[in-house]
Amino acid sequence: QNNDYFFGNFVDGQAEGGGKYFHNDGTVYEGEWKNGLKEGQGKYKYHNGDKYIGQWKSDFKEGLVLISE
Repeated sequence: QNNDYFFGNFVDGQAEGGGKYFHNDGTVYEGEWKNGLKEGQGKYKYHNGDKYIGQWKSDFKEGLVLISE
């Protein structure tokens, strides 16, 4: 069973605008969404504490990034 959950706005059943998504494995994405995909500025924190801060395009990391461990 998937215990992921999302706090944010939905438009036509898709995440849109700012929001925070909690994965059941402990990873968290906080940032911008468009049509249900990560799009724009966002932060992704992995369950081991590593972080990715940067741009997203169609759910993929893009451009300059900051990765910290």
